[in-house]
Amino acid sequence: MSQLRKIHAAVLNILARIFGVLSIIVGVIFTIWGLALVLNKNSTIGVNGVPSSDPWEKAMVLVVGVVSVVLGVLVLMARPYRPDE
Repeated sequence: MSQLRKIHAAVLNILARIFGVLSIIVGVIFTIWGLALVLNKNSTIGVNGVPSSDPWEKAMVLVVGVVSVVLGVLVLMARPYRPDE
């Protein structure tokens, strides 16, 4: 196996791990923000520049956060890419 393929695999694995960690960080932030929106009846979120207190709109922030955390965990759990030797 060439040295270039080894470097390519290493870079790909490092970028995948960075993506997984950052996805979890952003997902946790969105989840906390979504919980704060959903639990406070008086909170509003901007929808097309107009404040809205619709619970479904606020819950979408929570859903996006949870999906991002799950995606990050799945990426980190994936086995590293190793080209055929």
